[in-house]
Amino acid sequence: MRSKIPFYTALALALAAAFGLAGALQAVDRPFPGFLVLGNGVVASAGLSDWPATRDGTIYQHRIVAMDGVAVTSGAQVQAHVRALPEGTAIHYRLEGANGSLERTIPTRHFGGRDFALLYGTYFLNGLLLAGAAVAVLRRRRLPAAGAVAPLLALGALWGLTAMDLYGPYRLFRVHALAESLLFAAAIHMAIGFPRPVRLVRVNPSVVRIPYAIALVVAAVYQLGLYAPRVYTTLHLFSVGALGVGLLCLITSQVGRMLRSASPEVRRPITVVAIGTLLALAPAMFLSIAEPFTGGTSPQNAIAFSAFLFPLSIAWAVIREGGPARSASVREAP
Repeated sequence: MRSKIPFYTALALALAAAFGLAGALQAVDRPFPGFLVLGNGVVASAGLSDWPATRDGTIYQHRIVAMDGVAVTSGAQVQAHVRALPEGTAIHYRLEGANGSLERTIPTRHFGGRDFALLYGTYFLNGLLLAGAAVAVLRRRRLPAAGAVAPLLALGALWGLTAMDLYGPYRLFRVHALAESLLFAAAIHMAIGFPRPVRLVRVNPSVVRIPYAIALVVAAVYQLGLYAPRVYTTLHLFSVGALGVGLLCLITSQVGRMLRSASPEVRRPITVVAIGTLLALAPAMFLSIAEPFTGGTSPQNAIAFSAFLFPLSIAWAVIREGGPARSASVREAP
C-alpha cells in the first residue's frame, strides 16, 4: 500500500504557503516601522539594504518596550500604532537588549512591491522549491538517499514558507520557531547519511536520533519561552548557530565525498549535489555561525538569496539520476 507521507507533507507545506503568502500580502502598500518586528515585540534580524533603520543591524534582537512614551508588549501593538499614522511619521522607540537600552527615532516607511519581492519573494520561491524537492524525494523514499535528505528539504521549506508570516500577522510564529530549532539536526542527518550512511551510522543506525533528541529538547524550551524576549533571543541565536555548524558538517561531507568518489556511476550526481550544496549553503553557514557572536546583527533573510540552488541540485541528483547510492554494488568512501 502506497504511503501517504508525501501527500500529507505536501498538504502541510501547501497550507503553510497559503497562510504565509496571505499574511505577507497584508503588508503591501501599507506603512511599516522601517524594520521588521516579531510577534513577541523583538526586532527581527532581517531587513533590506535601503532601509536606514536596519543598515547597521544595531537594533536587531532588541525588544521594543515603548513607542512615543507608550508601553508596548507585542509586535501586533507596534503594527497597529504604525498603521494608524501617516507614512513618514517619526516615532520615538525605546528598546532593550542584552547589552542595555537603546533609544531611536525612526520614521515609518511605505512597504511597496519591491520590498515584497526582495523580502517575501525570496522566502516564497525557496520555500516552494524546497517543498517540491521534499515531496518528490519522499515519493522515491525507497532510494537509499531519500531518508537522509527529505527532513532537511521539508524543514527548510517549512522555515521559508512560515517566514512570510513571521513579521505579521503572526499566525505561524510557533511553527517557524519549531522548524528553526529542528533544522540543525536535519543538516547533520544529511551530512552523515547522504548519499550513503557513514560507517558509524551503518554500525549503529540509532546515532541518527541523537541530534533530533537534542533538537526536540531545544524546540520544547523554545516554545515555552517564545514570548519571553530574552529566552527567545538566546534560543534563536543558539538554533541559528547550531544550524551553521550543521551546514558546515554537511558542506564538508558532500565536498569530501565528491573528492573521494572513485566510481563514475556516482561521481556525476555527487558532484552536482556537492557544488549545489556549497554554492547554496555556504552563505547561510557563514551568517549562521556568526549570528551568536554578533548578537544577531546580521540580516538572516540574506540566506534566501542563494538557497534555491540546493533543492535544484538534490532534485537533479536524487530524482533524475535515481540517487547517488541507487546501486547496492557502488562502494562509496565512508
